Amino acid sequence: MLIRNPIALSVVACLVPLSLGGFTAAFANQPVVSLQSLLEEMANYDSVARWPAPAYTCRQASSYDRGTVAPDKPGWFANTDQNQFIRTETNQGRAEKVMMDADGPGCIVRFWLTTGGNKKGTLRFYLDGATEPALTFPAYDLLSGDFRIGPPLVQPHPGYRPDGNGGNNFYLPIPYAKHCKITWNEASDGARYYQINYRTYAFPGTSSNVPPQPREAALPVPTLPGAVAAPKPVRKPGAIECESMTVVAKSGDFFAGAQDMKPFGAERWSGGTHLLSQSKAVGDSVEIEWPAPDDAPRKLVLYATQAPDYGELRFTINGKSVTTKFDGYAESVRPAPVVSLGVFEPRNGKYKLRVEVVGANPASKGAKYYFGLDCMVMDKPAAASGDGVP
Repeated sequence: MLIRNPIALSVVACLVPLSLGGFTAAFANQPVVSLQSLLEEMANYDSVARWPAPAYTCRQASSYDRGTVAPDKPGWFANTDQNQFIRTETNQGRAEKVMMDADGPGCIVRFWLTTGGNKKGTLRFYLDGATEPALTFPAYDLLSGDFRIGPPLVQPHPGYRPDGNGGNNFYLPIPYAKHCKITWNEASDGARYYQINYRTYAFPGTSSNVPPQPREAALPVPTLPGAVAAPKPVRKPGAIECESMTVVAKSGDFFAGAQDMKPFGAERWSGGTHLLSQSKAVGDSVEIEWPAPDDAPRKLVLYATQAPDYGELRFTINGKSVTTKFDGYAESVRPAPVVSLGVFEPRNGKYKLRVEVVGANPASKGAKYYFGLDCMVMDKPAAASGDGVP
């Protein structure tokens, strides 16, 4: 198999194949992998039904949360899947964050990225051990710079803006013979998400140890036993779900409603959902109310959520301040420690909870001012000591 690298150092329309001499003899009797062969494969519907030749393994480099290790380890539901890189290295005085670092022969077949902030910085593609990049993009944007390919090989996401949020999908195949490294040189800040899909081809003389199995491939895919046995969300005894309460006031035009917690392990939240507020700034607030069972005072216990982009909160019950403040930040999305708000009497047969964003933890990322409320439990106090007393 001969890998031909078609990417010229000057990113112009003319792509000149570069023969990789050291590999030519070894791959003399193998199929040639080149930009042309890869583009022909993309356009050939029959290729999906054939055993690949040469054989390859599909791999991925991404910004997944490195706290996710195994189902039986802490952090399995970690979801800080942004600004995660293999390492940071210094190249010619630049701090470059390594997104992909793979030995060849191989080929990049898809590059997805998006961001929620300023895109200033530089993406660099280093091929086959070169010290200078073969491709450079002057922003966290595969449509930036002079290498303008356009659809369908580069597709902008809905809502994409060159000077704002959003990203794109890059489908132009980029083959390499020995090695590929992609780096990001940050010149601003913001959430950087990415997925890089690539192939690693078999070396000369190797073959797959699994022959084609068309009969087995046509069988239904079995359901994982663990997925079948996954616990179903249940409601906490005596809980009133915050997402079922009435939102009576908001300080601004932002979303405040139910969020399904399945991506984070729904069984850990009462009923599997919570009330999400996508607050935008310090001072934003949401007021919710629910009926009281009677006129007796109750000890109010709040179950909430913590996440990497959640803010610091202050609570008020029926107009009375609660001394307890709450920091919604955590490295991953998880149920927060129980918050005891105090003992309160209902007013006009109801309780009204006001939640105000008062700041953000220095470690908070992204939106910073969101918050999530799971449910409220109302206990009869052993001896009611007055409004607002824990």
